[in-house]
Amino acid sequence: MGARTSRPHRVWARRPRSRNNTANLTAQSIGAYPDEREERIIMHNITRPQGAQSRFMVNVLSNIAYIGGNAIATFFYVPYLIHNLGITAYGMVPLSHSIIMYLSLITEGLNVPFNRYLTIDLNASDMRAANHTFNTALYISLLSLSVILPISLAMTWFLSAIFQVPAGFEYQAQVFFFCVSITFMLGVINSSFSISSIVYYRFDLRNLVRGLTIVTRMGSVILLFTLLSAQLWYVGLGYVLSAIVSFFGDWRLWRKLTPQLRVKLTLVDRKRLGEMLTLSVWVIVNQIGNLLFLSTNLLVVNIFLGSKLTGSYGTLMLFPELLTSLVGTVTSVLSPSIIARYAVNDFKGLKRLAIRSVKFIGIALALPVGCLCGFAQPFLNLWLGPEFKSLDILLIALVGYLSITLATLPLAYVLTSYNKVRIQGIVTLLLGLINLTLAVFFIQWHGLGVLGITASTAVMLIVKNVFFLSGYSSHVMKLRWWRFYLPLIGCAILTLVVGGASYGLTQLWPLQNWPSLIGMLLGVSLIYVIVVYLLVLNSKDRQFVYTFFIKHPRTRQ
Repeated sequence: MGARTSRPHRVWARRPRSRNNTANLTAQSIGAYPDEREERIIMHNITRPQGAQSRFMVNVLSNIAYIGGNAIATFFYVPYLIHNLGITAYGMVPLSHSIIMYLSLITEGLNVPFNRYLTIDLNASDMRAANHTFNTALYISLLSLSVILPISLAMTWFLSAIFQVPAGFEYQAQVFFFCVSITFMLGVINSSFSISSIVYYRFDLRNLVRGLTIVTRMGSVILLFTLLSAQLWYVGLGYVLSAIVSFFGDWRLWRKLTPQLRVKLTLVDRKRLGEMLTLSVWVIVNQIGNLLFLSTNLLVVNIFLGSKLTGSYGTLMLFPELLTSLVGTVTSVLSPSIIARYAVNDFKGLKRLAIRSVKFIGIALALPVGCLCGFAQPFLNLWLGPEFKSLDILLIALVGYLSITLATLPLAYVLTSYNKVRIQGIVTLLLGLINLTLAVFFIQWHGLGVLGITASTAVMLIVKNVFFLSGYSSHVMKLRWWRFYLPLIGCAILTLVVGGASYGLTQLWPLQNWPSLIGMLLGVSLIYVIVVYLLVLNSKDRQFVYTFFIKHPRTRQ
């Protein structure tokens, strides 16, 4: 598709000096200033270029399909690895992933400004500036490898000295970690090419490439394990093969969607280089703080509690990561709408969307979180085996609070739209450091083990997301300080009710097989949906769901 956009979208992409002019222009284009029924029309005009209108639901459904498919594949893949490698050796897989997450801070901090500048250039049909931006970003990616490569080589060589590696797996662990490092470095280069599918709203094609990547990563390992003996480094080889597939897939999409872009490093723009690096600073600060909450925990478990508990803890970490990914899928759809409302001075609409986003996400999360807590023991028994039933308390501690902490994630986009990210980054970093200190304190001096680490993370995330993020967002939007606390308290109550009811059912009817567990889960879900619709949602909430998610995709200019 071309780079032409509708007039309001271009106004949003390249903010004028006066936001009042933007609001007037947009209001005139639809005939009136926005009310609750016209919000969907404004969002349609502002947030999507011509040709992307009909793909709104396709993009949403492809995101959900990718997350769901990845979850189902992981559901079967993790027990397969544990069965073939053993829980101790498997612990190196999530551990290496946590280490690589820290290196990904570099690319995450660079991708945000790259996305912003390239989107503005392409929507303005300024191909000269777009090529400067693209090649500047590619140059930064290549330059960052000079920092990442020596770090990866050093950590690979001293891996056994830094972490507790299972006896007899020292060499395999080194090869595995080096393969994961190669995968990450290919991803750094690939980040410059993968942005095209995001800029042109082709999440369907993007998710197709990501799906092929998952099939390659898991399929190659299963094939090697079947034809040869199970080896830890085969898992690393699967990562490398999947990274190659991802690179060529994104490169092909880059050529198809943005044929006007060319690789020519002589077009590197020094001025833009400085702007992009400056914008990256607070993104990296915020990301470091976020990683100090979850990714650090696995490193602490490995260093202080050993490789076996690393495997168990890393296995259960899949569930908070999965729930976070699901919420990220939803907020990726909501974020353009939040920013676009700010762009046209529709602060009333922004407030309504923010409040309802928190409420709806919390209500939606209460069901899976409550079921995971209530059905924890029979689920672990059927999924991993009887020896893992004792981890039910740890699973509850890992996910029990997520219905209220993840519900506030749309508010991060509110702060971004108001350009209030500096305080957010500082607070996130400070609370992350406190979380790390408390985790070590609970292990070293109180002997609470993994439950102590999980408890410190739960408390700090509640402080960060529930109290700070919701309170600060209320202040920025000039709402009452408690405005977001009410829906969060309701979501917490719903989670407790679902969890308590699910646990009570397991005491009345022991769940010994998958059909009984799935049947019970479906029954609880059906009752929950009916109760929420009749007793929790009001008429305006139901109208909002219908307007935004049903009529919105069908709107035409």
